[in-house]
Amino acid sequence: MWLPPLILAVLGVVFGLMPHYIGEVFSLRAANTMFGADTQLNLKIWHGFNTVLFLSLLTLAAGTALYFFNKPSHAKSNAVHRFKVLAPEFLTERFTAGIFKFSDWYTSTFHNGYLRSYHLKIILFTEALLAYKLWLSGPIDINFYNLAMLSVYEVAIVAILIGALIIMITTRTRLTAVVAMSVIGYCICLMFVFYSAPDLAMTQFTIDTLTTVLFVLVLYKLPPF
Repeated sequence: MWLPPLILAVLGVVFGLMPHYIGEVFSLRAANTMFGADTQLNLKIWHGFNTVLFLSLLTLAAGTALYFFNKPSHAKSNAVHRFKVLAPEFLTERFTAGIFKFSDWYTSTFHNGYLRSYHLKIILFTEALLAYKLWLSGPIDINFYNLAMLSVYEVAIVAILIGALIIMITTRTRLTAVVAMSVIGYCICLMFVFYSAPDLAMTQFTIDTLTTVLFVLVLYKLPPF
């Protein structure tokens, strides 16, 4: 138990008294790598009488004088307390409280446990990415003269699809929502037929029919609540 702290203490004393050994092995190489050239890093305890030494002595003298001549009192404590809003401790506590508050909001908003909420966020995020990509690609120019004319059948199918979509997201009955979802799938199948994709239409018809049966079977087996 005492051997690791002893090794750490001994190494701290050795490298503290002779920092150039550890400096040449680690600090100098790291500094040269970051700078891209020889930094001439020279670590040692005594660098002579220079500006850094005088500033350190001045700091120690100022701290000592402040300790002996500045006696504590309630008036001084109250005066200092007025600047509490600028203290690093106060700012750190406020920042930490803000992080907790943001975390609670983020969790309750994005991780509320509802699958429909997850689907909505995924779809909105995907659409936002698509809109951002379209916005970066420049103005979108659509030549309406080259588009094919709409038939009354296509307009009717789209109207039925939109109506079924509104019913599906507003109804309070699960069975009605399943039926409306199947109507949406069949409308998409007819669109495939209109635009010469019978293979997709056949696959979509089969999948929508099977999905509707499975959903109804699941709803039949669920408890009443």
